[in-house]
Amino acid sequence: MKPMIAFSKKECMEQIRTGKLTVLMILAFLFGIMNPAIAKLTPWLMDMVSENMENSGLTVVEVAVNDLVSWTQYYKNIPMFLVIFIIFFSGILANEYQHGTLINMLTKGLSRVTVLAAKFISIFVLWTLSYWMIYLITYAYNEYFWQNATTINLFLGGLCYYLFGLLMISMLMLGSILTKNNTGAILFTGGVYVVFLIANFFTKLESYNPIKLCDGTSLITGSLIPADYIKSIIVMSIIFLLACILGVICFNKKQL
Repeated sequence: MKPMIAFSKKECMEQIRTGKLTVLMILAFLFGIMNPAIAKLTPWLMDMVSENMENSGLTVVEVAVNDLVSWTQYYKNIPMFLVIFIIFFSGILANEYQHGTLINMLTKGLSRVTVLAAKFISIFVLWTLSYWMIYLITYAYNEYFWQNATTINLFLGGLCYYLFGLLMISMLMLGSILTKNNTGAILFTGGVYVVFLIANFFTKLESYNPIKLCDGTSLITGSLIPADYIKSIIVMSIIFLLACILGVICFNKKQL
């Protein structure tokens, strides 16, 4: 346990020294403030284009701006941040493979499981910090401007997408182990996401599909209730555990 904790700290410090944590926090701040900013600017933007649209014979309806508009933007923008995050850390194992540093780690007495666990812990910590930073900034501004008065189940909605992000990170780790390069890890993760999208076309699979966790808008508006997400959370948890187990098995058998 002590070697894993020590190596995990080393990995986290590495993210700080390379500036990745700083860049990630800046992006998280921008994504967090973007959602209420877009909501607040919507009436102004509509006013700017209303005159031209009216000259074209189109009627512009006054837009009611509230916290729901901002939270809707949140669930539109957060997938973009997840994509950036995955690309940003696609080399978490690939770089070690390419530079041969994994062999040095193992010859120093670290087990393969320890190395893999430490890598996952570091990326887990970064995802947790950045994701909840975006969420809390959006929540704080929405509370200040609109008191979050028209939405419900806000924390659960945020938690669902956070869990989906963890699932995608587990796929990234598994893809990195299987392909040993950045591009392969990204394509593998994207391929799993496409599978989820295709599965969503089958009505019988909708309630079990982990991609349902991305639909926070239906939850905060009351279109769906928390119980509707239980099956997808269970399936997500099973896939996550299987990905971790398979990753450990493959990494132990992998030639470095």
